[in-house]
This record gives sequence, C-alpha cells and structure tokens, in this order.
Amino acid sequence: MGSLADWNLRLLKRLDPGLAIGFDPAFYLDAPAGEWARLPVRVNAYGYLDDHPLGFRRLLPTATYLEDRLEALLRSVPPFQELYLRKEFLVQALADGVDPVALARRLLGKVWVDVWTLNPWEEGFRGYLKAALASGVDQITTDAPLGLGAAVLPPGGPGGLSPG
Repeated sequence: MGSLADWNLRLLKRLDPGLAIGFDPAFYLDAPAGEWARLPVRVNAYGYLDDHPLGFRRLLPTATYLEDRLEALLRSVPPFQELYLRKEFLVQALADGVDPVALARRLLGKVWVDVWTLNPWEEGFRGYLKAALASGVDQITTDAPLGLGAAVLPPGGPGGLSPG
C-alpha cells in the first residue's frame, strides 16, 4: 500500500501495524520539471516545488536544505518498506549533490526504491535511465515494460536468449 499522503499512511499503520507501506514525498518536495501538476504549489528559493517555510529564502547550501527536507519527510511516516521518487526529482537532486536513494537507505536501512514513470519515448529518457540505474533504484515504473526492457537489456534478452 503506497501513498503520497503521510496522514493516510499513519492511519493505516495504526489500523494494521504489520501492513507493508510505501511513501512518495512528492506532495511536499518535488522538482518543477514535467507535467505533474498538484501540491506543492510554488517553486522555492532552492528551485524545488516545496511550500515549507525553510524554502522561502536561500539560507543554506542547496544540498544541506535538500538533505534536511528529505530526512524530515522520510521520518514523518511510520516505518515503510518502499520509497517512490519521481524521475525529475531524482535527477534534480543528483545534480544538486544529493542522492535521495543513498540518503533514504542511510536513514532507514533496507528500503525498496522505485523511480517513476520512465518511458522510452520521452525526451531525456536515456539520462533518466542512466541516473536511475547509477543511483541503484530497485524498480522502475514504466508504461512500456517491453520498450524499457529493450533499452536496458542486450539484444536477444538476458544472456543473449531470444524471448519465446
């Protein structure tokens, strides 16, 4: 069970403490790139979608701000097993000197990380794919699994085997 809404995840964990949950911090902190329109509503002083007062003025180095915000968000939810990151956020954070995948694993221990949504026909696909793989994500959400597989696997499939 995954959600962008921390309040839903806290309630679900109260109702069933053994429930495996996943969290996506994009309601609180995200990159302004892409067509994903919803909360947060403004681009802050650090270049992120973030309505938190910490981002009203640039007071810290960007990496310090980003690490602080991510840590606060990751700790705002009960222990979770899966973290979802939008591809645009992952790439912007890496460019700003913060690897959200490594940070999450350092703070939380074992956590499965999914980057979404990466499609072979999109502009910048190769860059997003390279960033996702280099940061060590465990899963890539796509609308085109065969196209993504073809972009990642050698011709003929794993070990040179042809499908079918």
